[in-house]
Amino acid sequence: MTVKNNIYLILKEYDNKPGRIRCTSEREIKEKLTQITKANNYWKKKLGLAFPPFETMVNGKFLDVYAKGVTGFVRIDDINVEVKPKFLDNSDDSQHWRVALTKALLITNQQSMLDRNFTSSSESNSAFLDLMAETFYNSLKSGIEQGLSKSYKVEKELLNHYKGKYDTRSITSLFTHPHLIPCVYDEYTEDHLLNQLFKWTASELAKSVLSIDLSNRLIELENMISANNVSNFDLLQVENIYLSPQYNYLEDALQISKLLLQNKSLEHADGSSELRGFLWNSAVVYEGLIKSAIRNICRKSHYTFSDASFTFVEIVEASGALPQKTQLRTSPDVRIMDNGASRYLIDAKYKVWTKQPKNEDIYQVMAGARVVDCPMVVLMYPKTKQNEDILIYNIRGRGNPLVLGAVFVDISLLAESQGYTKFVNSIEIDLRSFSQCYYSKF
Repeated sequence: MTVKNNIYLILKEYDNKPGRIRCTSEREIKEKLTQITKANNYWKKKLGLAFPPFETMVNGKFLDVYAKGVTGFVRIDDINVEVKPKFLDNSDDSQHWRVALTKALLITNQQSMLDRNFTSSSESNSAFLDLMAETFYNSLKSGIEQGLSKSYKVEKELLNHYKGKYDTRSITSLFTHPHLIPCVYDEYTEDHLLNQLFKWTASELAKSVLSIDLSNRLIELENMISANNVSNFDLLQVENIYLSPQYNYLEDALQISKLLLQNKSLEHADGSSELRGFLWNSAVVYEGLIKSAIRNICRKSHYTFSDASFTFVEIVEASGALPQKTQLRTSPDVRIMDNGASRYLIDAKYKVWTKQPKNEDIYQVMAGARVVDCPMVVLMYPKTKQNEDILIYNIRGRGNPLVLGAVFVDISLLAESQGYTKFVNSIEIDLRSFSQCYYSKF
């Protein structure tokens, strides 16, 4: 693979080991710090982070870079940064963590996605964004070969022959072009929103991937799409695009296009590129994966899924001025109900595991479980090399909840064949084991 000549860093989220850039002068260090600060300001605001995603430290002639709270790929000037998320820490670098991350992003973007076959070892050795671009390329190439979708578009034109209908609104053109007929007609064309989106995605990926060969192939595909170049899309309209069954070979291309549009790069007012790349809030992706898996578990059983918040404290009497809020609400990530009764209260914890759950996390789920009379509470952590398989604690005292579980989910399963099914099944097995422990108390 021929790669563009830039600095390339692979960072692990929340890792103590930095990515290191060698600089030739203090001026170069200052320039790179300025660019990274600019990137930090943008991505912090865009992703709603409480902290900048990249930390830096000057170490002699080296600039050390750390990442936290994000995953994905971003280009900062001549620096390419790829961030491996903490929730895939148990995957070795030589394995398929990029494949698992790509699938995780697609799953959280589209709950009804089918299992993807991102299992090729040659693919997993590519950069994360290149892997995503290769998947997009294969899907779109198949679409072009089999035929892109078409739709009718209203066209207005001055013609030397009659076509469609006479355009009465353009009758004044007869004074300037008396030999031409103003016509309005429907054109069956590829120039519509879906193909304009594909053209934009191919262009964006071609500018961002590391592989020169892949970049050239994406440009070739872009030029084969008979649609106008559009850079500003209505996100709501794009989200409402769905493919009819005869175009299901374009599903990967569509989902990746939607994914990248949501993370569109910042541009100058004149349209030139300031930042290139796609970053995601790791905690949001992780929570979305947990919710997706539990929705699937509930769907194939008699359980009901809920992620609605509920009141757990309410003022009934107060002397003096009332506080700004008379109610306090809590929002556990998931509540699983059985015939209207709460069975599990689950919180996805995107935190570093330190031998045991933190007290404040336990108090939070216990408070919620007490209000909804739920017997079992679960804290779900990403599995790492240091995790246990499952930990179960008895809760002392009267009333619910009675047991607390710490479950560690293995997101690296997504890289395997039928990986999403394996991922969902692993969580279901853990919940079943937890439930058996609860019922053994009686």
